[in-house]
Amino acid sequence: MSETTLTSKGQITIPADIRRLIAISPKDRLTFTPMSDGTVVMRAKNKVHP
Repeated sequence: MSETTLTSKGQITIPADIRRLIAISPKDRLTFTPMSDGTVVMRAKNKVHP
């Protein structure tokens, strides 16, 4: 499990293992989708998923 901290400016650093797992690089765009159970799904916007 990876963990990060929200800064006072509302920013986070996505841990390197997660960046590798979802194959994102600097300047890639991400979407955040809130779910009804309180979880949030993060997706790489321009990536093709199987």
